[in-house]
Amino acid sequence: MSRRRKDRGDNPENIFDELSNTNAGPSKDSMGSASAFANAAYGSRDDNPFGAVQRSSYRASQLPIDEIYPDPAQPRRVIPSSLRQYWNGQPQNLPDLFAYWLEEIRLERGGQTLDIDAILEGEPTEFSQLDPDSNELPAIEKRFGVRELAMIKIAELAASIRRDGLTNPITVAQHGRLYVIETGERRWLAYHMLRWRLGHMGDQDWAMIPARVVDAVDIWRQATENNARDDLNAVARTRQLALLLMDVHGIEQFRPLDMFETEQRFYAQVSDGNRYSARGHTQNLLNAMGLRSSTQLRQYRQLLRLPNIVWMLADDLDWAQNFIAKNILSKAKDERDEIRLAVKLAKSQGYSVSALTDYEHLLDDDAQTSQPKNQGTKFDHWRQKGLKALKKDLARMSVDDRHTLIADIRALLNELE
Repeated sequence: MSRRRKDRGDNPENIFDELSNTNAGPSKDSMGSASAFANAAYGSRDDNPFGAVQRSSYRASQLPIDEIYPDPAQPRRVIPSSLRQYWNGQPQNLPDLFAYWLEEIRLERGGQTLDIDAILEGEPTEFSQLDPDSNELPAIEKRFGVRELAMIKIAELAASIRRDGLTNPITVAQHGRLYVIETGERRWLAYHMLRWRLGHMGDQDWAMIPARVVDAVDIWRQATENNARDDLNAVARTRQLALLLMDVHGIEQFRPLDMFETEQRFYAQVSDGNRYSARGHTQNLLNAMGLRSSTQLRQYRQLLRLPNIVWMLADDLDWAQNFIAKNILSKAKDERDEIRLAVKLAKSQGYSVSALTDYEHLLDDDAQTSQPKNQGTKFDHWRQKGLKALKKDLARMSVDDRHTLIADIRALLNELE
């Protein structure tokens, strides 16, 4: 797959265009507005001031996996941000993404290929043999690269589905003939992986997945479910907060996700706390986010102003809010410094994504900043002590040794000049 980012806006099969090109849906022009997108993906706010769409009914179905799309605004990301940007969002192109993903893992592992087929066959990995509640789990996870661990989790789920079937159907919202995932993106990706590697073998082609169809994606329920899990990182929580703030202020006034070059800029639309205050909705936001105080809301909102590369690194490396505040925000003088500190931290944690290449030159700032200080220390040392000590040592030497050493020093000085 090309490293060049897929252009969602120019793709005629873009999910938003597909959603609009249905008899049941609004026109293509109306789908261009944020309010139409909100109504299509999340349901109308008219009957509920907090946007929590009431589930009047749902039905269980076997649905084609190629007619199901991930929620583009879902705060919790299964595909690492450093890879997601190279995918155009089309289910049919997931095999290309998986292949590119494996190649990135090979580079991450120093040329060693991840045997995805062995995992699908049920061969255990160091990660799968641990109890999910084990205290050793965080330490084990650090031994894997970001992209490798994310794929292993999908592959092991796929192996489990192959062996035992899918016991918990995904949940989707229907719009026209297509569906948007509310919960279960990793399960859906596992089906795509099974079809990619095993679809030509046996009776099961993995083209259909059990799903519950609901009226619309409920972002407040989604927030409650997401934030009930301890592993939600700072960027995912910030995405969630941004969606909830958009909802309480009227999502129709915000530009939709596909109008932005980066997803971070979409969420940053509510970065201004004065314009988009949480006042009057604080307790509802705290409950949905699983937070305790309005101070925490402000701390997460502050992350909306991070540079995009820092946002991506924090997401892929699962940095917590207090880690970002302590190691980046409290130390950086400006945006360039935020990027420098984030890149330095990422590299120290073994992050080797090609996206870092464009920013590694900022690490030279460390050497340039420290160089004058080091030079000054050496200079002062030689002026104040070094030359005096050399003169004293020369005076104590024999005449022949002194002349020999002076000749050596002259030669060294000529070389340096």
